[in-house]
Amino acid sequence: MKMLKGKKGDGEFQAEYLLMVALVIFAIIVPASYYVSNQRLMLALQQGQTAANSVAAASDSVINTGDARCVAVEIPTDVTAFGAANNEVYMKIVKGDKINEIHAKTSISLVGVMPTNSGLTTICITNNLGTGNNHAAVKGATCSEGDGCFSFCDLNADPDCTGSDALGLSYGSESGSRCGDGLIDQGREACEVGTLCANPGMICNLKCECVIGEKQFECGNGVTQAGEACDGRACSWTSASCPADSPATSSSCKPDCTCDKPSPVYSCGDGIAPQGGFGTANSCGVREECEKREECPEYIAGNQGVSCVNCKCVSSPLLCGDSAAPACGGVCPFTGEICKDNGNGACQCVPGCGGDTDSCNGDCKEQDEVCRTRTNDDGQRVCACVKGG
Repeated sequence: MKMLKGKKGDGEFQAEYLLMVALVIFAIIVPASYYVSNQRLMLALQQGQTAANSVAAASDSVINTGDARCVAVEIPTDVTAFGAANNEVYMKIVKGDKINEIHAKTSISLVGVMPTNSGLTTICITNNLGTGNNHAAVKGATCSEGDGCFSFCDLNADPDCTGSDALGLSYGSESGSRCGDGLIDQGREACEVGTLCANPGMICNLKCECVIGEKQFECGNGVTQAGEACDGRACSWTSASCPADSPATSSSCKPDCTCDKPSPVYSCGDGIAPQGGFGTANSCGVREECEKREECPEYIAGNQGVSCVNCKCVSSPLLCGDSAAPACGGVCPFTGEICKDNGNGACQCVPGCGGDTDSCNGDCKEQDEVCRTRTNDDGQRVCACVKGG
């Protein structure tokens, strides 16, 4: 008797079908999920690098004492650290089990701890701290409480730098973890570069360690002190009187804290001729012809009708005080004045003949003239200078 092979029932077919569908869905969803996750990470890294680059570029444009510049940056999600130490802006992004670090180099030493909250944040760079460094902080931050973390305060004086501040800003789980960021990590750092050690006989080295030293500050600690032309940051030879679009002259800082190419700043208005003499460009890149009119070739040649305006020699009317007595041919600045010999060999401006025709007053140019009321050719009564009494 033949044994018949059993046939699969409907239930078995349904189970196999569902298994195949599940495998297909799994094959689609898992790669798609990985793709989306990877895309989000790439976007976060791109945003982070852009933010770090923007802060670094802003810092490198702040080169004169008292300068400041603010820049708006987009901070991505999952940032655990955002700061600057020495010559680098850094950011750490943690997604899942992946730790990603972002770096942007600066030519000028930069310190600071910045918020890690995701979203648009304004970061300001200043260099008026007297430390030889630029400092990065959220806009409006000071060493006082309630306005954001300003990390470079003596002995961590700003309470905003611990945890979340009054503005709701967080500074990550690693704030102050890097030597040189301006914030002392109490667990790993004894001091911060450029700050004082508690013991006056010790100095803070570049490893944020208090070590025995003969003086509190030394070359190489990133702080420009008396006797040093620089310390870590570039030497800049621009001045406040240079036009905004003038090229800045700068040089690198040598290991002995002297400038690679020291050069004084010569700019319009300092009373000093450019190094190449008048007719050449000064340190601001502006051609100077004079600092005062006596240096103009025309004046030297005898033309007194020349002035020095913005370090350029320009023709101008001869002023009364510059003209020669007794002719006194110069002009006066105010209407109604005349240029007259004062009797002491000099010319001066005095009120000319005028006033009410019933009581004319004022001086006349010639010594033998007096101010009187007279009738002109049109039959009008006017004040005029006439000869005689």
